Parts: sequence; C-alpha cells; structure tokens
Amino acid sequence: TSRVEKLAKEGWASQATLDQQNVANDEAKARFDRAKQSQSLAMNSIDYAVLTSDSDGVVTETAIEPGQVIAAGQKAISIARNGSLEAQVAIPESAISGIPEMEASFSIWNDPGKIYVAKLRELSPVADPATRTFAARFTIQAPDDALKLGMSGQLHLNTKAPAVADVPLAAILDQGHGPGVWRVDRATGKIELKPVSVARMSQSTASLSGGVAEGEYIVALGAQKLDAGLVVRAVDTLQP
Repeated sequence: TSRVEKLAKEGWASQATLDQQNVANDEAKARFDRAKQSQSLAMNSIDYAVLTSDSDGVVTETAIEPGQVIAAGQKAISIARNGSLEAQVAIPESAISGIPEMEASFSIWNDPGKIYVAKLRELSPVADPATRTFAARFTIQAPDDALKLGMSGQLHLNTKAPAVADVPLAAILDQGHGPGVWRVDRATGKIELKPVSVARMSQSTASLSGGVAEGEYIVALGAQKLDAGLVVRAVDTLQP
C-alpha cells in the first residue's frame, strides 16, 4: 500500500489503483483478525477438553467415556492424592457407639503383624440402606511402601478408657439424666440409682468404664420396674 501511495503522489499510479489497493489491504486485515479469533476459539475448545487435577495423585476411577458430553458438576475422574492414604470401612450398627472416642489401628491382610495408627476423618451419619452399615474413613498415619491402593485390611478399635465391667443391657436405666444402674446395699438390701459411664453397647451387654466398683451388687434384670429405696434380696449370679 505504501508503494502505491508513493507512485500515486508521483503521478505514476491512478487514484483508482490506490483505492483498489486500500480495499485489498483492509480485506487482508479482516481475514487476519478472523483467523486470530478462530485460533482463540480453538485454543479455548482444547482447554475445555483437558481435565487438570489440583494435586498429584493416582487415578482410581473413570466415570465417563471418550466423546461423552458431561454436565457441569458431574463426576468424571476420581483421584487418590499422594501423601495420604485412607482406609474405607463399613461399621455395623452394633459397633457404631463411641467410634470417635476410640483409638484406631489398621493392618493389611498379607502382613497382619504390622500395625498402622489410624485416625477417624469421616463418619457417615446415615446407614447404608442395603447393608445397614455406616461408612467411615480412617487416615493411615505414617504409611510406608507396603501399603498399596486397593488393598484389603482390618481395622482395630479400642476404647481409650478400658471398661471395668460388662453388665446385661437390661441393667441400664436412663430416666432422662443419663445412664445408671441400681446398686444394691449388701447389708440392708436397699437399692440406689448410681450414674455410670457406658463405653460401648452390644445387642445384649453394656461395657461400663466408670460408676461401679469391683464386688458391688447391681440389679441385672427388671431395672425399669424398681424405685429408689426399695428393699430387694441380692442373689449372686456369678458362675465359676
């Protein structure tokens, strides 16, 4: 264009030729701008097609197929992050009580003698409708190379305060002020409701971590039918 303008000023090119050159130049610039826009759109399309993780890890599950159109928020890929390992456990209803207060450890089945310290990270508040178990996740403390993703193992739970007595579940009475048992005075036969601390419960027994002492007599059955101050006859039911 600059060359044609110079020739037109010197009289060697007509005004029509200069106008034609300017139109061609404008058209070339417009084609260049459209090409740049198409390139930008193509780069954006490539970016949309690439999934980038926010951390290093290992892909554990792919929930989509190649060419599938997915909606916003739909799970595509699951990644196990490097640096931390978790044990996913299904806890039965009978063992759910007191889980957050228990000390946890974990062992893998191919090396049961090696114990790893575990810490509860997540406990589902709702039971699975099919298995009636509660999903829990325990973080393995100081994992080593022996632990691999997908391995099976066993979780061990221990109460921090060991139970001092196992009593029948029917011996526990709660009148709205916490659990208690009827303590029997061995001299007079009178009963007194004594508060206790329940460490855990099963289908038939309760493990107490406080509130009763060794050798004390308690009412094992019919606790809900008694009142304070009643006199009963104590019967030792311990078996040799």
